[in-house]
Amino acid sequence: MEEVHTSAMFQIDRPVLLDRSLFKKDFMRYDPPSLATINTTNSIISIDIPREDSYINLHDSYLKVELQVVKNADDTLYADGNGICLINLAPAALFSEMTLSTSSKKVIERVEQVHIATLMYKMLSSGEGNLMTFFEKDTQDAAVVNTERRNRLLNNTPEKGTVFVRLPLKYMFGYVNHQDKITYGLGYNLRMRMNDHANVIFRTIADVAKLTINSLSLYVSHYTPSIENQAHISDVVLNKRPISMGYLERKMFTKQVNTNSTWNFELGVEAGMQLPIYVIVGFQSADRIGPDQTQNNGVFDQLPIIEAYCKIGSVKYPADSINLDYLRNDYDEGYNEVVKFFREYIGEQTVKPYITFQEFKEKYNITIFDLRSQRDHIASQQVTATFKFTAGDDVVAGNYTGFALVLTNRVVSITSDGNRQFDIDVL
Repeated sequence: MEEVHTSAMFQIDRPVLLDRSLFKKDFMRYDPPSLATINTTNSIISIDIPREDSYINLHDSYLKVELQVVKNADDTLYADGNGICLINLAPAALFSEMTLSTSSKKVIERVEQVHIATLMYKMLSSGEGNLMTFFEKDTQDAAVVNTERRNRLLNNTPEKGTVFVRLPLKYMFGYVNHQDKITYGLGYNLRMRMNDHANVIFRTIADVAKLTINSLSLYVSHYTPSIENQAHISDVVLNKRPISMGYLERKMFTKQVNTNSTWNFELGVEAGMQLPIYVIVGFQSADRIGPDQTQNNGVFDQLPIIEAYCKIGSVKYPADSINLDYLRNDYDEGYNEVVKFFREYIGEQTVKPYITFQEFKEKYNITIFDLRSQRDHIASQQVTATFKFTAGDDVVAGNYTGFALVLTNRVVSITSDGNRQFDIDVL
């Protein structure tokens, strides 16, 4: 066996290298042209990041929102300990749809059912909560107001019900989450469709709540690279050299459960397109979906699933299905996929998933199909997810909806006119 004598511990004359690639980093604020309709359901709010001679990256960009929650009847404030809170990941629930485009209106990524899609992804990929974003899971009964989120809203503050929240764009968009390169002179547009505000609040107190958005701004990192890096970027742009970035696109699909025995979700894939690498499914009842302030829509419902599988064309995955029996306390196959996703996709081998074994059964019943190892097909193939339920009255046709979060590899090509990077094509 060959010996190695290169341990860094013994390289005592190795110089210390300091990273001087960046001179400065600032967050620049961008506001919508108007907030006049921001508290109107289904209204559109848009924020432009114009084309400028600047170096930007969206990875740590975020929305900052000021919210106020008062009693709807007379605009009076709630008191400490009142049974009301914002739901888990409430800032995402402010929006029903979000679209990230270039300034020339080319769509990079569009996410529908923003709160459900974002909640699914965060519950599976995070190691801990963060009350800046109101991301704090329900550790007790889902019908009980979460103490941490209630205290953040009401307790220990003179202006009860007023709170400033942060929503990182990487929570919603795979393009932002995986952006690892600076762009120069590239503009963006963020388009948001406002949700019903009743979907943001969960209360057990009788007094109906009113939520008002008082301000909303987008903060984006602007960089000043070192002289050497500025020269390198200028050389790439001036010579129109191709630039590409990969990311994991997130798309949400919904379909009602129309029978009490099965639920099928079909995703058509065009010829030449990438197949999804993950399909993630959860269910909610019609009451939970709301809008209803007395229902906690930050959790998922457990249906009496006995078998679940995906098909690509005629190939079934897993070959023996994911088999469950909640009546007999048999759900380890389902939870094992949660553990695998966290460890393999996120890359954390020693940290436990955010969802515990018991929480998976009771509040965050999410099924994951890992399709990364499935063979790519040149011809068009149908992707189908099938769930079979035990017979009985637990599943009433039309009373539940299935949500399928589909993750697919994408690549964008950034083009230059010789002066700046001016557009993106999604491949």
